[in-house]
Amino acid sequence: MPFELGFAFAVQRHRRAGAHSILVLNESRLGALKRLSDLNGMDVHAHGLDHQKAAAIVLGQLGRGGQRQPTRRLDGVVGRLVKKTPRFVEYHHADDVFELPVFEDLRYAAIEACEKAELI
Repeated sequence: MPFELGFAFAVQRHRRAGAHSILVLNESRLGALKRLSDLNGMDVHAHGLDHQKAAAIVLGQLGRGGQRQPTRRLDGVVGRLVKKTPRFVEYHHADDVFELPVFEDLRYAAIEACEKAELI
């Protein structure tokens, strides 16, 4: 999402030091740098398409990482959300999860589940 990343860079440059940070994840470090030359000099965290590794990187940046347990708890959250998704789609008479009411229900359910799992 280069467009959104551009906004993040703009916010970072116009805020006081340390008030805003950027975390960039990509399948590979070189792939991100090849596509977005503005990332040169920035750490890109490669996840190799492994969702557990990506989750561990994000949780580590949030100060919740350092062990595999948080990613297991996150997998549990994902499993619960996957089960709830068809109900949200049906309830809103939606075609897919990307329709705003379904997406919003999933977002709130994810926040609640992450809080219960003590991930946030």
